[in-house]
Amino acid sequence: MSDEQKQGPQRPTSDDDREGWKAYWAAQGMPWRIDPEVDLQRQQYLAERLSTNPSTTLGIYPFRDVKLGRADVEWLLATHVSEGVEGPVNWSDEKQRTRQGLDLRGADLSGTDLHGLPLTRMVGGAKRFAKLPEQRQWAAVRLTRAKLDQAHLEGAILNGADLERASATAAQFEAAQLEQAHMLGCYLPKTQMRGAILTKANLAFACLDWARLEHAQLDEAQLPHTLLMWAHLEGANLMAAQAPRANFHEAYFDRDTSLSQVVLYDQQSGGASLADVHWEGANLATVDWMNLQVLGEEIEARSRHNTHGRKIDKTKRRENYEIAVRANRQLATVLRSQGLNEAADRFAYRAQLMQRRVLHLQQHYLRAFGSWLLDLISGYGYKPMRSIMAYVVIICAFAGAYLLHAQFAAPHLTWDESLVLSISSFHGRGFFSSGINLSDMLARLAAGEAIAGLLIEITLIATFTQRFFAR
Repeated sequence: MSDEQKQGPQRPTSDDDREGWKAYWAAQGMPWRIDPEVDLQRQQYLAERLSTNPSTTLGIYPFRDVKLGRADVEWLLATHVSEGVEGPVNWSDEKQRTRQGLDLRGADLSGTDLHGLPLTRMVGGAKRFAKLPEQRQWAAVRLTRAKLDQAHLEGAILNGADLERASATAAQFEAAQLEQAHMLGCYLPKTQMRGAILTKANLAFACLDWARLEHAQLDEAQLPHTLLMWAHLEGANLMAAQAPRANFHEAYFDRDTSLSQVVLYDQQSGGASLADVHWEGANLATVDWMNLQVLGEEIEARSRHNTHGRKIDKTKRRENYEIAVRANRQLATVLRSQGLNEAADRFAYRAQLMQRRVLHLQQHYLRAFGSWLLDLISGYGYKPMRSIMAYVVIICAFAGAYLLHAQFAAPHLTWDESLVLSISSFHGRGFFSSGINLSDMLARLAAGEAIAGLLIEITLIATFTQRFFAR
């Protein structure tokens, strides 16, 4: 083997040799470095900035309002010294977890490609003692639209940081501090955020699909329209989080997950999507289910156009309604298992409404009509007052018909006689004077009322059974 091969790749002489620089840094034990090294003048400037003494009260930080590129950050990481150790913090080494990471408070990293960088324990936001809003603003690093895919940010302090529309696929945020961070539209699928502090963070429209958020603090976080499909939230704290129209499809909860006072609905956005959620004993009694008017799946099913304005075809609409049926039934079942019967009845009723739409889209019109009739008369057994109202309406309607008929033909009935005849006919026990034949209109009206009465009685029995015995 030649001496050149033993020494590894030579240092590239041109900044345009991207592959050469990658190979060179890898040989130096820094595979996360991919950019050419900054020139000596830039190194001197960065070193001078590093020597600045920070002041939380005055908002003085080494890189406040300084635009940094990836090459700058790479050089700063390579030369970073903390607790006598040079280089970035290695999170896998528990002895290094007390080291302070790179201090980038106030720096402008907007749009910068930082993917794969070891930014463990980085300081990019106000620490907990920074109480005033301006102090938090001064310290906040700007990472708008930055690329943090597969970056290591374990234990990073990013309180109040601006990560709007940043991309951080499979990034490591374990035990990171992101309190009051602005993460609107942030792309965070498959991120590792175990134990992260996201209190009051704004995650509206963010994507956290497949994210690991076990024991994360999401109390009072803003989560409207946030995607949390397949996310792991075991032991997470979502107390008072605002999550209208958030999508929790197949998310994982457990008995240690706190859902106290979480808001899952508002008038403007609609309800959260909860199909196929793994509740695993999570306490649902602390959620205001009566405020959740309609699940997100139902809103999606009723929409005739997708987010791009294109019309949804009939097959897709039927699938959406079937998902809405499943979501409502599943939620009703888990609520009933925890004794929340009133809330469970509401979602079970919504499931029946969605099932009727499925029958209609499947062109089972007769079954759909029967379903509509059952809803009209008894609300599928969940609205018994409808049966009573139907009973009163039919009794009064037929009593009026008898009274009207009596004005033109014998026998002549008074209003109270018409009412008694209507009640007895409704229950199939009508009685007539000997002068009335079966071919008379009065007898035919009574027969019709008997049929209607039989239908109402059946639905009343079904309502009573469903309401008090089907548990």
